[in-house]
Parts: sequence; C-alpha cells; structure tokens
Amino acid sequence: MDIGMTSLGSLAELRSGVRSKRWSSYDKTGGNADFWIVPAGETLVLGEMKGPGCIRHIWMTTRQDDNNLRRLVLRMYWDGEITPSVLCPLGDFFGLGHAVATWFVSIYVQEAANIMTLTLYI
Repeated sequence: MDIGMTSLGSLAELRSGVRSKRWSSYDKTGGNADFWIVPAGETLVLGEMKGPGCIRHIWMTTRQDDNNLRRLVLRMYWDGEITPSVLCPLGDFFGLGHAVATWFVSIYVQEAANIMTLTLYI
C-alpha cells in the first residue's frame, strides 16, 4: 500500500539497533497445532516482558463464530498495573464493532471476515 511521505512509511521496517521479540502459538513439535485453546471463564497470557518495549504488530485468528468477537476480551497491562490499560472485546479492538465480522483494510488494521483473520500494525 502506497501511503506516500508519512511517518507510517517505515512502519514495517525494523530500526537499526532495535531488538525484536515475538510471542507465538507455534507448534513446537513442527506440526500444525499452532493454536491456543482458552476454555470459557479462563484467561491466557499472550506475551509478557520486563523492561521497556513497544508492541508493533498483532496478528491472530479466531474460530469462525461471530460470538467470539464479543465474548473474547482483550486485556493489556503496563508496568505492573492492577487495572488494564486496554479492556475491550476482541472484535471492538480490531474495528469489528457489535461483533459483526466484515472485510476491510485501513492503514493500521485489516480484517478478513471469511477466515476471521485479525491484523493490527501500531
């Protein structure tokens, strides 16, 4: 996507001297079980780090069930907070309000409703 001369032009580039980390559900056996199951009422920590850092990209999928967009709640905590800085349904966070799965592309967010792919660039 050509976005011209903006500060977003280098969004996907890793700056010199910056170390990158990633959290993933990859299948450590080399198979195709690259997913996490979160039982009802349970929580799952997607990533946790100590020290300064920033989130640049979030990519995930969910089962093709519109209810997941409302029932799965995303919480983000910074610096040992007790109260989350982000607390919202998964669909709302990715721009899919009212749990309505739809296809759209913007500079920061893109969704593919037919396969429930959720992508965010920060």
